[in-house]
Amino acid sequence: MRRFKIRYIQRKIQSINDINKVNKILNNIDNYRQKLFARKAINKDPKKITDINNSISSLYDNYEYPLFIRKAQLEFKPPSGPYRNPYENVVKTTEKILSSNKEYEKSMITYVEDSHYITRELLRDPDMVREVVSPSEKSSYITKHKLDDNFSLTYNNVIANMDKIMKSSVLSDKIITYSGLSKDLWDKLPKDANSEFSVPTFISSSADKDVAKGFASFRNPNKDELYFLEIRSKPGTHVIATEQVAIRQHLGGSWTIGEGGVPGGKGSQQELIMNRGQSYKVVGIEQDGNFKKLIVETV
Repeated sequence: MRRFKIRYIQRKIQSINDINKVNKILNNIDNYRQKLFARKAINKDPKKITDINNSISSLYDNYEYPLFIRKAQLEFKPPSGPYRNPYENVVKTTEKILSSNKEYEKSMITYVEDSHYITRELLRDPDMVREVVSPSEKSSYITKHKLDDNFSLTYNNVIANMDKIMKSSVLSDKIITYSGLSKDLWDKLPKDANSEFSVPTFISSSADKDVAKGFASFRNPNKDELYFLEIRSKPGTHVIATEQVAIRQHLGGSWTIGEGGVPGGKGSQQELIMNRGQSYKVVGIEQDGNFKKLIVETV
């Protein structure tokens, strides 16, 4: 199924009370998505492509009404407590910025889907000032910045647009978020109080501590030794709220780590993206069950 067909189905979301019917629809959509990926491995075999297309067409034949997915699958839910207002303000600011330029929305969608690859692109040249470049300008851009063949124009442009979004998206008040860490990253970070460090990439964080813990568990095979950051962001810190974008893109999907830290879960991630190049100061370390928590504040 072409992506626009999937989006057409997802845009026609309504409420269904029969949970078995909902799950059947979700499973069908997931299966067809997997078949789409399989296209890359079938060497354009016409018969196989026809079979896939016929199977996808049956999605419409099996359901005479539009395919609707419960709103409870993924939903926006701001944090409770003192950080609700600053979080909601960031969401409103981000949404306003995205609505001003359709390329911003496209870039955020790509970041949500491919953050790992964008991080890798940033690490190749963290100090490089990114510009939005057209395909016709790619060669001269590569020459100008002495880039190699692994340079990705798509991810470069995503980074450049995210830099623009970040510039206008600023916290109005303090907020605390959390980010799960791998052991490798934990080992590299300074631990002494008042020591400072900066991170050259965007950092994904969540106002839900359990989501961060879920990612920490996901990234570390040794469950007896887990790590996460507590990030105390001051007013004026540049952040982006991604959840509304992610939900628009994947209305019927699930998070890698969902609400409450559940793998493949639903609900809300309450995600904020910290700016690349952001500096932090170490406040201290605390033990949180089988987790070690490094507390930092933005500088």
